[in-house]
Amino acid sequence: MQKKEQCLKCEWMKTGECLGLRVESIFNGCIHFQRAVDSASCIRALPVYVYKNPLFAGCSNDGISSMFDELLLICDDGNERIDPDNLPENLCKVVTRTIAGREYKHIEPFVQHDEGCTGWMSGGSLAYSSDARFHDISDYPLSIHDRQETWAQYEALSS
Repeated sequence: MQKKEQCLKCEWMKTGECLGLRVESIFNGCIHFQRAVDSASCIRALPVYVYKNPLFAGCSNDGISSMFDELLLICDDGNERIDPDNLPENLCKVVTRTIAGREYKHIEPFVQHDEGCTGWMSGGSLAYSSDARFHDISDYPLSIHDRQETWAQYEALSS
């Protein structure tokens, strides 16, 4: 595989191969990489905790917030090293969007949603950490968008 100096999110996820890259930035769900000196510094992550509302248990439709109490959030200065050959199921990214003229951030699983399903949507849980590095990412707890539905489920539940 030829090494490229561009956004390699899709290609990198398909092959699971670390190309000696590190995260440069994350914008609109697209992860941009730049060359790293050594492949051991490919991905770093910050542990964040999942907060669930007990009245709405199970709203993530078996998303990662229903399986884990702690998520690993991609972060350049995170204290967790991620093995690029063995990505953990609870690896997540921050997505920044503009809604009604205001910046809005949420967390999504690093993996793509299943084929034939809608995109990620909120499952009702929040992620937060008192670590100062989290406050460099966001000033508020972030909604975890880990719910996915088939289009048939989406249509049935939207009616």
